[in-house]
Amino acid sequence: MTRDEVLQVTSVCLSTLYAWMNAGYFPACRSLGPKRSNGYAGRSVWSRAEVNAWLVEHMAKPGTVGPTAKSGRSADQRVAVGGAA
Repeated sequence: MTRDEVLQVTSVCLSTLYAWMNAGYFPACRSLGPKRSNGYAGRSVWSRAEVNAWLVEHMAKPGTVGPTAKSGRSADQRVAVGGAA
C-alpha cells in the first residue's frame, strides 16, 4: 500500500502514522527503489496484509486510538475517542 492509501484507511495524519510505527503500534513500512543522496529509498510502502490485519485487530477494540504524534504517550497508553488528549 502507498502512503496515501494507508493514510486514507487509518484516517490519521502522516506524523501520527510515523509516531505509531516508531512506538511499534502500527506495522512498519518498507523502502523500495534506489537510495537517494540522503540515504533513504525513493518510496515507502506497507504490506496490505499487515495493514488489514492491524485494522481488523483494532476495529475489534472500539473506542480506543493509538499513541498520538504530539502527546508523548507510549504505545501502552490509549485515549478514549473524544476524550481529553
